[in-house]
Amino acid sequence: AQWPERTQHDLRRPPPEMSNQDGEQEWEVEKILKKRIRQTGGRKAHRRVEYLVLWRGYPEWEATWEPEAHLENASKAIEEYEKRAQPCI
Repeated sequence: AQWPERTQHDLRRPPPEMSNQDGEQEWEVEKILKKRIRQTGGRKAHRRVEYLVLWRGYPEWEATWEPEAHLENASKAIEEYEKRAQPCI
């Protein structure tokens, strides 16, 4: 067993908890954990903002880095993260 601390119960996946306007299923963002900016594209480098997303119903070890463009319906979670990440003055 590669991950002995993870039980079979941990490996079950919940179904998406909501549908978007197009009727497609989406997973719900529980919380944004971190933010990073990645350079892409070599000479004509572009900066891409990515967020580490904790998905509702999933353990933290399954959080994934997602480009900001994939998180259109998570603006509230991003806003909450940005407020937490701001230094206190």
